[in-house]
Amino acid sequence: MADSNHVEEVKCEVCNKISAKYRCPGCSRRTCSLACVKCHKIQFQCSGIRSKTKFVSVDNFTDRNLLSDYRFLEDVDRLAFSAAHDGRKSWRRWSTQISFLRRKAKQNGVDLKLMPVGMSKRKENTSKFCRELQCIMWRIRWLFPQAGFEYVDRGVSELTVVNEVLRKYIDPEKADAVHKQSLKNYCAVGPQGICVFLKVESLPASKLR
Repeated sequence: MADSNHVEEVKCEVCNKISAKYRCPGCSRRTCSLACVKCHKIQFQCSGIRSKTKFVSVDNFTDRNLLSDYRFLEDVDRLAFSAAHDGRKSWRRWSTQISFLRRKAKQNGVDLKLMPVGMSKRKENTSKFCRELQCIMWRIRWLFPQAGFEYVDRGVSELTVVNEVLRKYIDPEKADAVHKQSLKNYCAVGPQGICVFLKVESLPASKLR
């Protein structure tokens, strides 16, 4: 008969040698030391910060999750207030460039939606219209769910075919060694063997697609 008091030892998911002591708030991986914590952030491209928008089922919802959601809503309210009361100088700095980008996008059949000034996605967005090339340069965030990796291209011409952009990541011959190692499952099939999906925006959180 098994000992009811025995607790199975959980191994570190980085070195797989010593029993794990820590759990990452961001990806929930178990580690044993500061060295393995730092290593897992590099290996799995993890920030170590818990996702404030991650879905939590009712059965697993605790007071801690409730407090986190409350603080998240406070942060959103504060950012929205700050954006609404930005000075006129800040508004003029953005209006011409952004309006021109939206107009060019609309001419090309793209309904461009932007986050309010002050939101992190707005700050990270480097998409712009290049007057020299006379085309939009899009910021693209690539998510590879089967490998758990994420990469960002900050200036991809709208005239470039998606297949060509992906080659530097998953082409068996053209991809660099780092990408080949981290995305080996994708490299095994190559650009022609995968499907690319775009997230459907402006949907309720319960209908994420």
